[in-house]
Order: sequence, then structure tokens, then C-alpha cells
Amino acid sequence: MKNIYILLFINFLININAFAQWQRCDKGLPNNETIVTIASNKNIIAASCTDGYLYLSTNNGDNWNRTNYQSPSDLINSILILDKYIFFSEAFGLYKSTDSCKTYVNILDKISEYCFTCQMYFYNGNIYVGAWTKLYKSSDFGLSWSSIKEIDVKKMLNIDSIFLIATHNRGLIYSTNGCKSLIWFNNGLPSEGRIEISHLLPLGNNFLIKNVGNLFLSNDSLTKWNLIYNETYLWPLETCGKTIFAGIRNTKDSGIVYTTDLGKSWKQFNYGIEKFLRLSTYPFNILYKSDDYMFLTTKSVSYGILYRARIKDCQFDTTGINAIVEEKPPPTQPFSISPNPAGESITIRHGLQSGVIAIYNLLGEKIYESKIEGENPLNIDVSLWRSGVYLCVVRGTGGTITEKVVIAR
Repeated sequence: MKNIYILLFINFLININAFAQWQRCDKGLPNNETIVTIASNKNIIAASCTDGYLYLSTNNGDNWNRTNYQSPSDLINSILILDKYIFFSEAFGLYKSTDSCKTYVNILDKISEYCFTCQMYFYNGNIYVGAWTKLYKSSDFGLSWSSIKEIDVKKMLNIDSIFLIATHNRGLIYSTNGCKSLIWFNNGLPSEGRIEISHLLPLGNNFLIKNVGNLFLSNDSLTKWNLIYNETYLWPLETCGKTIFAGIRNTKDSGIVYTTDLGKSWKQFNYGIEKFLRLSTYPFNILYKSDDYMFLTTKSVSYGILYRARIKDCQFDTTGINAIVEEKPPPTQPFSISPNPAGESITIRHGLQSGVIAIYNLLGEKIYESKIEGENPLNIDVSLWRSGVYLCVVRGTGGTITEKVVIAR
């Protein structure tokens, strides 16, 4: 009887959030403020909120602590973390700290009078700062700066040796020699697209931009932008390998979706996000990818929620399998796991010619994986597995199906 209650309790945990794609990670953040910007370096995450404070987490968002800094005049608009250094900016200040923001010094006077549109980026051993209408570079962690070009910087990104800059009103410009020379790159963009570039992201070895309602992808030779998707209601955007993630909003069900085929088809990635947010018209503000997690922030000024999803659960373009993907329809072939509950072994009948079978524990850890080659049933020895509930995920050409497996002795 005791074992039955234990199994029922584990089953309850699974049904609520054990395999949620998104999980809340905002303990210590103000619940009535919105996150303005977010940055990371390894497991250190920094976020600024609409209360003007800078918050830090040293455990990938498990807990947050408010720092001593609060912007006196505006919101913190940019953050850069480099080992022990944390740089952050607001309208009239560019600050550097070496002690987790217990103390900080304003280094804006070394660069510019204003910092309204500040963007910071680290590339090839240099810190690049776009402040006001100029691009600056420092090779000594902010002790000295050199002016590179008069240009209004909105976004910066490098892929290998290519350093691409999106401007506020003149399109895009890139360099392959450390900004010694800059080349304009607007071919293929509509004239209005050269003004409102909201996202600049890597997609494999190419650059992806969002411009008004259009997604453009650079060609391999970096000579032209190609239109790949047109949808006004995608916001925000992030990429993971060759997968594009996006927030989509409509009157019935907003949420997060992803595509692995440049927008030809989109699939849901919503499990774990509260329903009241998905019913909002403009629910999400930021998608941000760190080394280990994808972070998602809400947009409302009346509440602030931060979610995270593991990067390994966002890599749909790899040969691995995601345990918690919401894909429909499932395979139409007959599927069964027997015996279930099991003690020594299980037999999985799938009816597929090809695909992948993976089994995960309650922590989301993959404990078994096998390729499907032909329709023969798969026999798995589970005699050494701990008693408990597991999740079997089968992905074939017809879709993905999941089934709980109970090991009981």
C-alpha cells in the first residue's frame, strides 16, 4: 500500500511540472516590475528591472540578490559581464564594478557625454561600446578608449571573424579586420527595413535579423539578405543552433513557438508558462540565451515573471531528442510499453521504420537512448533502474509521442 501512495504522488508531480519546458526562476526579483535587460557569463546572470536596480544571480537564476546600484535618472539599458568585471549603463553613466556591484565607478567621461543608446559587446579581446552616435573600443577593460567611427549602434554580433553592427537608421555594417575597415551590408533589405532592426541573432553560420515584420537571413558570402518569413506578431526572438524561437501573440492563445525549417512550420514550446500570460495580448518581452539556459521575461508593468528552459531541451536541430517537446500529431503506428509497471525488463512496440527512443528520469536526465531501425520491438533491461516513474519519448517521421513507464519492485 505504501508503494502505491508513493507512485501516486510521483504521478502527481509529473502531471504538474516535473517535465515542464519552462520553469519559474525569479525568486528575489521584484514581482511588480518588468525586466529591462539581461546578460550572463557562465552561471552569473545580471538583470535590470523597471525599479532602476541591478540584480545578480550566481546560480543560473535559482536566487537573485539586489545590488547596491539604482539608476538615479533612467533605466539600466545595457549590461556586460566579463569574469570579475561587470559593466552596466544608463542615460548618464557607464559603470564598471569588480566586486559584484558592491562598489562601482563611472567611466562615461572617458567616452561620451551621453549614453542614451548604449550597447556593449565583447569581441576578440576588446570591449566595444556604442554610446550616443559613436562606436568606441577598449582593449584594457575600460581603462582607456579609442573612437572607431561615428555611427549610431543598436546591436552588435560576431560569428567567427565577421563583426556585424546594426544601426538605428542606416542599416547594417560589418568588419572582418577588427573594425579597421567597415563595409555596409544592406543589399536585399527594403528601404524602411534599414531603420527598424529589432533583432540581430546568429543562426548556424549565418546572421538573422528582424525588421518590422520580416525575418531576413544573410547568405554565405555576406552579399545579400534573403527574406525567409513575414509575420508582424513575432516578438521576442532568440536562436539556438539552427532553431528559431519566438513569442507569438494573438487574441486566443499567445505563447512561445519554434521552427527548424526557417518558418515553414512552427511548433509550440509552452509547457510551464502560466495560462493567464498566454491569454495576454503582449505577454513577453525578452528571450535570452545563456550557456546553459534560455530565459524568458514577461512584458507587463503590473507583474514581472522570469522563466528558464534548459539549452539541451532547446536543441531540436541536433541528433538528440527533447524529452518535453509538444509536437502533434503523434505517430499513427501502434505503440505500447509492456509490462507497465515493470520490474526486470520492458518491451516497446512502436511500429516505426526509423526514429529515436529515449527515456528520462524525474530530473529530466536521459538514462537511455536508442535509434529505431525497423519495426521490431525494442527490449530494454531495467533491472538496475531505481523504482519510480520515467518518461519514454519516441520521435518518428509522424511526430512525437510520450508515455510514462513505472518501475516497481
